[in-house]
Amino acid sequence: MKHGPPLLARLMACGALLLGLVLTGCGQTTPTPTEPARARPDADRSTVTVSKAQGALANGQDAVRITVTVLQADGTPLAGRAVTVSASGEGNTLQQPSGPTNDQGEASARLTSTAAGTKTVTVVVAAEGGDVTLAARPTAEFSPLAAARLAFTEVPGPGTAGERLGSFEVTLQDESGATLEGATDTVTVRLGDNPTGDTLEGTLSVPAVRGVARFSTLVLHKASTGYSLVASAAGLPEEKSPAFSVGAAAPRA
Repeated sequence: MKHGPPLLARLMACGALLLGLVLTGCGQTTPTPTEPARARPDADRSTVTVSKAQGALANGQDAVRITVTVLQADGTPLAGRAVTVSASGEGNTLQQPSGPTNDQGEASARLTSTAAGTKTVTVVVAAEGGDVTLAARPTAEFSPLAAARLAFTEVPGPGTAGERLGSFEVTLQDESGATLEGATDTVTVRLGDNPTGDTLEGTLSVPAVRGVARFSTLVLHKASTGYSLVASAAGLPEEKSPAFSVGAAAPRA
């Protein structure tokens, strides 16, 4: 009995089958794996806190620490995210975070101010597809400093009888002589040395703006040398201006 032909046929069939499988496999493309989308910060889940909501002094030195914690929607911290902090109001100095968020998703900033008032903190986190502004916006209230003294930082120049004296300023200062930019005290002036018995007219009481009270409407009617003004404000010692003179008005034609 001859077994050669059937065996040969089987071998040829197996070879054809293997060739078909190889050719079929070569015609297919291997799918390229896609990178998973980078997690985004969750504006509502992330937090922003301040170390002092009240009680910070507006002296440019008393600092409020701002702590930002960047989280995903499931509460997982996001490390390596750039954070930008801003605060409303004037007179602010903001020290931005020294780097991106740490492994706990945290970054911190430092806020000081020379202007009293409530500062609202806003935080923006860098993210692919667009920056994310966090929903939490805490506030920090900076309190004005108590003034220690008054000072004539500008004084009336030589004036003319019956006309407005030159404008001048009275400044509220701390013990070192620095202007208290948050001070809004009302400053009042009156005549000190008054060699003619004249009456000072005009707006005698002015509220300070950023620590400075400006007077520009005062009038004396009698010519003389040796006039002076005295400034006062509640709770502070009075301050006397340098002497100034008022010249005679030009005769009318």
